[in-house]
Amino acid sequence: MKISTVQSLRPFSHTPGTSLILPGSFHQLEIFPCLIRVYSLSQTFPELTQEIHLDLKGPIHEFTIWCDLENGKVTVRGKSQQGWFRYHLVSSKVGNHIFLVLDRAPIEGVRVKIRSVWQLLHRGVFVNLISENNVFDGYQPPQCLEKLFLGNNKAQDIDLIRRRLDLTEIFPLWHRLGQMIPQLPVRNKNDDHGMFSLLKHCQEIFFEKKPEKGKQEWLNLFQAGFEGIFVPRLEDHSHLGFIEESIASLNENSPLYLLIEGSSLIRQLFLQEEKNQLFILPHLLPELHCGRLLNIDLNGLGRVSLEWSKKTIRCLALHSEKDQEIEIIFRSNVRSYRLRTSNKDPGERLPTKTSLMLKQNCDYFFDNFM
Repeated sequence: MKISTVQSLRPFSHTPGTSLILPGSFHQLEIFPCLIRVYSLSQTFPELTQEIHLDLKGPIHEFTIWCDLENGKVTVRGKSQQGWFRYHLVSSKVGNHIFLVLDRAPIEGVRVKIRSVWQLLHRGVFVNLISENNVFDGYQPPQCLEKLFLGNNKAQDIDLIRRRLDLTEIFPLWHRLGQMIPQLPVRNKNDDHGMFSLLKHCQEIFFEKKPEKGKQEWLNLFQAGFEGIFVPRLEDHSHLGFIEESIASLNENSPLYLLIEGSSLIRQLFLQEEKNQLFILPHLLPELHCGRLLNIDLNGLGRVSLEWSKKTIRCLALHSEKDQEIEIIFRSNVRSYRLRTSNKDPGERLPTKTSLMLKQNCDYFFDNFM
């Protein structure tokens, strides 16, 4: 009785100078074949904090940058005149340091300039890019992270994703990366200028209960509010006309809130909690007709995974972490379901408006919806 998916979330780009967020940190990376720029996004506008030079002889062939959202790292690969190279960029556990781990290199190694000093790195060696503290404590994504799959298995080339503008490609990556940002101070909710106004429009669709309007609002925010591989921004450098560019400087919060709060809103399209009630697929957009959302945390009450197709729930797995009474609210086209507690349990059919008494550390499986 387990709902799972084999899809890996690893968006990539072949374009030199692509920007991306380092999972587990507040840092934005701008990566070229022979240069890495590190920016801090903890403030309103990006602040350049470090430049790292790599002594590689061009031309560089098959240059590729991955944002690995499964393992929480950035991987860069290419072939220079000296040979193949591959390295990983990993945040520290608390997000304040960045480690470069050389995974593949020519026999003579790769020279890297860090803090104005050239160092020769060999395969298997790591170095701290931010400070001289060279104790490796790499970030590992928590096992409890949620994972979203919307039935799209196309190559996760960010340039093609931006061209196709398909929410079934955009949402799983946005939702996953938003969970990997460290805790920020509470955002000033009165700050709804510029990009935050586009975020507010996405949220207002929930209250209007008109999901058919949601697609364009989400695409407006994605196009204007993000660059590179999901790097949030408060200024529309693409000049798409969605916001008044003169008011961008009025924002007071980090652009990372666009990523974090957007991720939270995406989750609420599929599940919402209210006291002892769970609402399943409450704001489902018409374009998201099938998918899976796994490992949803119910704030200490348990965890839920769900699967739907043709805009209708197909199965739901719930693990209760305490004795509790809940009511699960399904869409109006669902009138009853089968409830089981194990694979051998034949189960019983219950009407949808039934309150359930759940026991601590027990698993429940809902299917055969009618």
